[in-house]
Amino acid sequence: MRSGPRQQTAIRPPKAGTIRSRVLVVFLLVNAVIVGALAVYVLREDSTARAILAESTRIRSGEDGSSEELSPELSGILRRVREETAKVVRLRGGAAESGRPAELRLRRALWDMPLWDEPVLRRHIKRAAVVHRPGNLSTRAVFNVRSDMVFPYAQGDREPSQMVETSLARDRVVWRGDRIAAPIRVLDADWGGVYLEVYRQPLLGESLAEVDVSQSLVLVLLLLIPGLFAMFVFTWRLISTRILEPVESMGDVALRVSEGDYSQRLELPGQRRDEIRGVMVAFNRMLALVEEYRDQMEERVQAAASEIEQKNRELMLGQRLAATGTLASGIAHEINNPLGGMLNVVRRLERDDLTEEQRARYIDILEEGIERIGAIVRKVLAVSPRKMVPTPLNVEEVLGRSLDLVQHRAQRKGVVIDRERAEELPLVLGESNEVGQIFLNLLINAVDACRPEGGRVIVRTSSENSEVRVDIEDNGVGMTPEVAERAFDMFFTTKDAGEGTGLGLATVHSLVAAHGGRLSLQTAPEEGTVLTLVFPAMSEDRPLD
Repeated sequence: MRSGPRQQTAIRPPKAGTIRSRVLVVFLLVNAVIVGALAVYVLREDSTARAILAESTRIRSGEDGSSEELSPELSGILRRVREETAKVVRLRGGAAESGRPAELRLRRALWDMPLWDEPVLRRHIKRAAVVHRPGNLSTRAVFNVRSDMVFPYAQGDREPSQMVETSLARDRVVWRGDRIAAPIRVLDADWGGVYLEVYRQPLLGESLAEVDVSQSLVLVLLLLIPGLFAMFVFTWRLISTRILEPVESMGDVALRVSEGDYSQRLELPGQRRDEIRGVMVAFNRMLALVEEYRDQMEERVQAAASEIEQKNRELMLGQRLAATGTLASGIAHEINNPLGGMLNVVRRLERDDLTEEQRARYIDILEEGIERIGAIVRKVLAVSPRKMVPTPLNVEEVLGRSLDLVQHRAQRKGVVIDRERAEELPLVLGESNEVGQIFLNLLINAVDACRPEGGRVIVRTSSENSEVRVDIEDNGVGMTPEVAERAFDMFFTTKDAGEGTGLGLATVHSLVAAHGGRLSLQTAPEEGTVLTLVFPAMSEDRPLD
């Protein structure tokens, strides 16, 4: 038989909505950062492309730039080229030396300049040439450098000489697009200049620069946002359906199991074969094992409880029979006394010389002995084990019957039993033989604890706060704290072998608890013992069962 679920405070797991909200916030932040970064990039590239486009337009219109618009690294390279070229020209005679041999020597010297092999120059300069402009403006000489840096210009191309002449006239560096010209002076005289072609980065922004900035930004966003939205929807659905919903279901099932419903199981997804499904299958298997183990434990606990209850009943019955056997000698003595007198009376009644008055007196003595034996038998039956139902009890009456049964044992040992009655005690609800057994066990223990000749037992009854109290006090040997701590343990006794079973106080404690009462012990070595019984008084709140 399965017991109902226990009522207990359940710890509810956090809802998955909290995780969903956090995941949503993270996705929105990531998307906002991506879109913002893209917008900044587009704006920046757009401005760069516009500058490149403006420069291209300026070059196409024939406008010249200044050296101030060159980068510091390129300006340094251009300065070195001019200085090294002017140095070579001076060594070869400069403008004063003329003729074909001199021109060939100069061309050779310019070709062999180590400057053209430097990595820094090679990284920026694609082609290079040195242009000599003599005093006669109608003639010019172009000196190429290195075979891999020669300008593939056509016959009649005047751009190199024109840009050099412009740089000489303006006395500064001029450039158009990727072509740069710079003047060269030798001995404070105009000699010519250098004509260079520099590497240009790919104009990635030119096409975008031709479009309005808002249009380019909208175009990029229109291409990016649907992709981000699709990725967000897919990822959100994946996390929500594949992770958060199963975890939330596991939390709900675990909560119901903690409340005592072990029949709950997770509903497994039909087509999925992922890690979450494996966890759910293992969770359901664990719940099935827990439910099976719980059922087995309940059956075992119930069987063990029934067995313990049966053993307790058997032990209590054995203790009662043992207590009754302990009183057998005293009861036999109580019965033997009137039986001896009755036997003498019967023998005298057989005589023929008795008068009617003597015969009537002997018959009265015989009836008195029979009544005395009947009273003793009724007292024994009052505490003998038998099935009864709870009834209203007068504690004084039940206590009086138990005292009568112990009186002979006390007299034989020389122990005096004093009784202090309350004026009026309320009734208690219980079984007469059970309560009588309680008093009988405690009285026997009190008498046995007293020393012969001088022992004293005081029995007090009182009532307070809707409770009936019975104190049984003796001036016996008392108990040490160690013994008092184990006094109510089953099978624990301080009596000699054969005199005690260790069931008395343990049985008393069980009986008192069954009647809703309390039993307490106060003792000290050589100072006696006080056992206090408290029973709830009968009232409307405690009706008859």
